[in-house]
Amino acid sequence: MSNKLNKQQTTKFYSNPETGYSEVRSLWSSLVKSKVSLTATDYLFYLTILGKDLSKSFKPITNKVKLDNGQISHQSYNLARRRISINYKHPFGDLLTDRVNEYVFGVLSREVPTYVEFVDYL
Repeated sequence: MSNKLNKQQTTKFYSNPETGYSEVRSLWSSLVKSKVSLTATDYLFYLTILGKDLSKSFKPITNKVKLDNGQISHQSYNLARRRISINYKHPFGDLLTDRVNEYVFGVLSREVPTYVEFVDYL
Protein backbone atom coordinates (compact mmCIF):
# COMPACT_ATOMS: atom_id res chain seq x y z
CA MET A 1 0.00 0.00 0.00
CA SER A 2 1.47 3.32 -0.97
CA ASN A 3 0.03 6.25 0.93
CA LYS A 4 2.91 8.68 1.17
CA LEU A 5 2.26 12.17 2.49
CA ASN A 6 4.62 15.11 2.66
CA LYS A 7 5.53 17.24 5.70
CA GLN A 8 3.08 19.97 4.76
CA GLN A 9 0.23 17.48 4.72
CA THR A 10 1.18 15.76 7.97
CA THR A 11 1.34 19.03 9.93
CA LYS A 12 -2.45 18.68 10.33
CA PHE A 13 -1.77 15.76 12.69
CA TYR A 14 0.24 17.75 15.24
CA SER A 15 -1.18 19.81 18.10
CA ASN A 16 1.47 22.41 17.31
CA PRO A 17 1.86 22.51 13.49
CA GLU A 18 5.05 24.58 13.74
CA THR A 19 7.08 22.18 15.87
CA GLY A 20 5.00 18.99 15.96
CA TYR A 21 6.94 17.06 13.36
CA SER A 22 10.28 17.59 15.09
CA GLU A 23 8.76 16.99 18.54
CA VAL A 24 7.29 13.64 17.46
CA ARG A 25 10.59 12.61 15.86
CA SER A 26 12.51 13.64 18.98
CA LEU A 27 10.14 11.77 21.30
CA TRP A 28 10.30 8.67 19.09
CA SER A 29 14.10 8.81 19.09
CA SER A 30 14.19 9.01 22.88
CA LEU A 31 11.70 6.11 23.17
CA VAL A 32 13.84 3.92 20.92
CA LYS A 33 17.05 4.87 22.76
CA SER A 34 15.46 4.22 26.17
CA LYS A 35 14.68 0.67 25.10
CA VAL A 36 10.98 1.09 25.90
CA SER A 37 9.08 -1.89 24.55
CA LEU A 38 7.70 -0.64 21.23
CA THR A 39 5.52 -2.93 19.15
CA ALA A 40 5.10 -3.30 15.41
CA THR A 41 1.81 -1.44 15.93
CA ASP A 42 3.68 1.53 17.41
CA TYR A 43 6.11 1.54 14.48
CA LEU A 44 3.28 1.34 11.97
CA PHE A 45 1.45 4.23 13.61
CA TYR A 46 4.63 6.33 13.72
CA LEU A 47 5.44 5.70 10.06
CA THR A 48 1.87 6.51 9.04
CA ILE A 49 1.78 9.88 10.82
CA LEU A 50 5.13 10.81 9.30
CA GLY A 51 3.68 10.12 5.88
CA LYS A 52 6.09 7.31 5.03
CA ASP A 53 5.40 4.86 2.23
CA LEU A 54 4.10 1.84 4.14
CA SER A 55 4.82 -0.53 1.28
CA LYS A 56 8.53 -0.03 1.99
CA SER A 57 8.31 -0.07 5.77
CA PHE A 58 7.76 -3.70 6.69
CA LYS A 59 9.98 -6.34 5.14
CA PRO A 60 8.05 -9.47 4.13
CA ILE A 61 9.09 -12.87 5.47
CA THR A 62 11.02 -14.69 2.76
CA ASN A 63 12.56 -17.54 4.75
CA LYS A 64 11.24 -20.71 3.10
CA VAL A 65 11.23 -22.68 6.37
CA LYS A 66 9.11 -20.04 8.12
CA LEU A 67 6.71 -19.86 5.18
CA ASP A 68 6.48 -23.67 5.03
CA ASN A 69 5.64 -23.67 8.74
CA GLY A 70 2.62 -21.44 8.24
CA GLN A 71 3.84 -17.89 8.58
CA ILE A 72 2.52 -15.37 6.05
CA SER A 73 4.86 -13.10 4.11
CA HIS A 74 3.44 -9.82 5.48
CA GLN A 75 2.43 -11.21 8.85
CA SER A 76 3.88 -8.48 11.11
CA TYR A 77 2.35 -5.69 9.01
CA ASN A 78 -1.07 -7.36 8.92
CA LEU A 79 -1.10 -8.00 12.68
CA ALA A 80 -0.01 -4.44 13.47
CA ARG A 81 -2.63 -3.08 11.10
CA ARG A 82 -5.39 -5.05 12.80
CA ARG A 83 -4.36 -3.77 16.24
CA ILE A 84 -4.80 -0.13 15.32
CA SER A 85 -8.27 1.20 15.96
CA ILE A 86 -9.70 4.61 16.69
CA ASN A 87 -9.08 3.85 20.39
CA TYR A 88 -5.41 2.86 19.94
CA LYS A 89 -3.22 4.47 22.62
CA HIS A 90 -0.22 5.88 20.76
CA PRO A 91 2.94 6.84 22.66
CA PHE A 92 2.85 10.51 21.58
CA GLY A 93 0.38 11.91 24.13
CA ASP A 94 -0.71 15.48 23.49
CA LEU A 95 1.70 16.03 20.58
CA LEU A 96 -0.97 14.78 18.17
CA THR A 97 -4.50 16.00 17.53
CA ASP A 98 -7.46 13.98 18.78
CA ARG A 99 -8.49 13.08 15.23
CA VAL A 100 -5.20 11.53 14.11
CA ASN A 101 -6.30 8.03 15.18
CA GLU A 102 -9.30 8.32 12.86
CA TYR A 103 -7.03 9.14 9.94
CA VAL A 104 -4.52 6.37 10.67
CA PHE A 105 -7.29 3.84 11.23
CA GLY A 106 -8.90 4.96 7.96
CA VAL A 107 -5.67 4.65 5.99
CA LEU A 108 -4.92 1.22 7.37
CA SER A 109 -8.45 -0.07 6.89
CA ARG A 110 -8.70 1.73 3.52
CA GLU A 111 -11.74 3.70 4.65
CA VAL A 112 -10.07 7.07 4.02
CA PRO A 113 -8.55 6.66 0.55
CA THR A 114 -7.13 10.15 0.10
CA TYR A 115 -5.59 12.81 2.23
CA VAL A 116 -7.86 15.47 0.71
CA GLU A 117 -10.93 13.74 2.11
CA PHE A 118 -9.32 13.69 5.55
CA VAL A 119 -8.56 17.43 5.47
CA ASP A 120 -12.20 18.10 4.58
CA TYR A 121 -13.18 15.84 7.47
CA LEU A 122 -11.28 18.03 9.98
